[in-house]
Amino acid sequence: MSDNSLKKGRYTKYGNKIGLYSNSKGGFIKNDTDVVLNFPFKDAVLEAGMSKEDVGRDERFLHLEIDSKDIDTLEEPKVLTDFRYIDKDGEKALDAKSDIDFFDTEGNLKQNLLIKGNNLLALYTLRERLAGQVKLIYVDPPYNTKGANDIFTYNNSFNHSAWLTFMKNRLELASELLRDDGFIAITIDHVELFYLGTMADEIFGAENRVGLVTILINPKGRQHEKFFSASTEYMLVYAKDANKAEFEKVTLDEEVAKTFDQQDDEGKFRWQSFARIRSSTSREAKPAFYYPIYVSKDLSVITTDAIEGYIPVYPISNGKDYSWKTKPDTFAERNAGGQYRAVKLEDGRLEIQHQYREQQVLKNLWTDKKYFAEFQGTNLLKKIVGEGKFSYPKSLYAVMDTVKLMSSGNDIILDFFAGSSTTGHAVLELNAIDGDDRKFILAEQIEKHYDVGVERITKVTKTIDSNATTVCFELKKYNQEYIDRIAKATSLSELEEIYVDMRNNAFLKFWFDRKEFEKEENFRNLDIEGRKKKLVEVLDENQLYLTYADMSDTRHKVTLDEKALTDKFYGTAKN
Repeated sequence: MSDNSLKKGRYTKYGNKIGLYSNSKGGFIKNDTDVVLNFPFKDAVLEAGMSKEDVGRDERFLHLEIDSKDIDTLEEPKVLTDFRYIDKDGEKALDAKSDIDFFDTEGNLKQNLLIKGNNLLALYTLRERLAGQVKLIYVDPPYNTKGANDIFTYNNSFNHSAWLTFMKNRLELASELLRDDGFIAITIDHVELFYLGTMADEIFGAENRVGLVTILINPKGRQHEKFFSASTEYMLVYAKDANKAEFEKVTLDEEVAKTFDQQDDEGKFRWQSFARIRSSTSREAKPAFYYPIYVSKDLSVITTDAIEGYIPVYPISNGKDYSWKTKPDTFAERNAGGQYRAVKLEDGRLEIQHQYREQQVLKNLWTDKKYFAEFQGTNLLKKIVGEGKFSYPKSLYAVMDTVKLMSSGNDIILDFFAGSSTTGHAVLELNAIDGDDRKFILAEQIEKHYDVGVERITKVTKTIDSNATTVCFELKKYNQEYIDRIAKATSLSELEEIYVDMRNNAFLKFWFDRKEFEKEENFRNLDIEGRKKKLVEVLDENQLYLTYADMSDTRHKVTLDEKALTDKFYGTAKN
C-alpha cells in the first residue's frame, strides 16, 4: 500500500470492525432497530479492478478527507482512445475527420456506447455529460463467491470489506446518473445479498426499494453442494424516487401477451368484461358500483342515461347481483373516450366490455424457462461468438424483460459490468420488436470480455437489420499500460526492459530513489513475482489513466485523432 494509504484506525472510528451499527444509539444492532451497514473502508474510495491480476493485491483505499487531492485526480475525466464505429455494415475505425456526433444540440445521446476501462473511472467520465439522464441501470456485478480461478474470467474473490467498498463507490455514482423517475436493478446471489441490500437501502433509500425478484436460472441446481443446491439468483430493484417512477404497462408472460390482440394509438389491449364477478364484489358489498348501463338495440350506443327503447344491462351472473369495475361518473367519463362496447353473447345475453390495456400482475418470482441461464445465456452466446469466450452470461430474456418493464422511447440504459454485452444485445432486440429507440451504455474492463462485446454487438446489429449505431472507445491508459505489461511478463529480462522504460517515461511515486531502489536486497535479488510487486509499487496510481487536463502535454503523445474525438465527446471541440 502507498504512503497515502490508510493506517489502522484512520479510516473510520469503528476500527476494523464489520457490522451493523446504529447511528441513533451509538451501538451495534443489538442496541437499536435503526441500522446502517458499516465496514472498515466505508468512508473510502477503492480503485479496484476486475481482472484476475487484482486478486490478492494490496488494495488502494483513498479516504474522502485524508486523500482528497488523490480522489479529485481520480474523478477527473479521462482521455479517450481507439474509437470504433458499428452499424449494420460492420465495424470501422473513427478518426478526426469522421462525421460523428455523440450528442444532439439539446444534449441527448445519439449513439450507443461501449467503453473499455476501469468501470469506476468510466462512471466518472460519463458523469460529465450524462448526470441525471439514465432511465435504467442494470448491473450484474461479481457475486464474490470465491469461485474456482479456472472457471471465472474475472476477479470473483474480493476481501469482503473490499467488495463492499468496491460496490458502494460505484452505486453512489450510479445514483448521480439516474433520472428522477429512473430505476436500478442489481443481480446477485445469496453470498452478498444481505450486505448489498443493507448498503443499497442506505444509498437509494429503503423507501425506494420496489422489489426483490427471485429468478430461476438453473432448474437442476448446482452440483455437489454440501447443503442447499442453488437454483436461483436475485434482482434487487430500486427507484431513484418511488413517487415519480413507474413501470411500463407491458406484459412479461408471452402467453398472456398474445391475448392482447387489439391495438390503437395508445398501445395494445383486449376486450374484457366490465363486470366484477367475485364474492367480495357483490351488490351488497359494493352498492355504489351496481347500476344499470343502457344499450341501444343496434349495440352502437351505451350510456348511463335511461333512454326509451334502450336495453338496461346489470352486472348479473347466475342470477346473482355483482358490481361494475367503476362508479357511474368514472364510467361516463371513460365511455366518452370510446373505452367500452356492448356485445351479444352466444346465449343471447348482452355483455358490457372495456379496453383492458397490456399489463399484468408483476410477480417477484420469475420461473419461465426463458430465464434459464444455460439455454438463453451460455448456449445463445456460443451461437453468436463461439465457445469458451465468456463464463456464465445472463439469459438474454431476463435482461430484455427488465429493460422492457423499466424503459421505453429513447431512454438510456446503463450497464457498467457489461461482461459479454448481454444488456446491449437486449436493447437492440427489444428496439427491433417495439420500434423504440433506447440507447445503451456499456462499460467493461477486461479486454477479452470487451472484445466479445464488440463482436456480439456487431453481429447482432447485422442480424436484426437494425439502424442502430454504436461507438466503442477506451479510457486511455498510462501507468496502467506498465501494470498490464508487468502482469504478463514471463522472465526477469522482460521485467528489466519494462523497468528501463518506466524510469524514462512512467509517472513514478514522489519518493522513488533509483539508487536505493536498485540495491540488491531491494530489487535485483528478488524472484520474478517479487520484482513484479516492487515495480507496481513505484508507479503513481493517480496516473493509471491519462486525465483530460493532461491531454495537451506533448510528453503523453496524445494523437490528433484522440484529441479531436475526446473533445467531441465532452462537448469541448472548437468549431
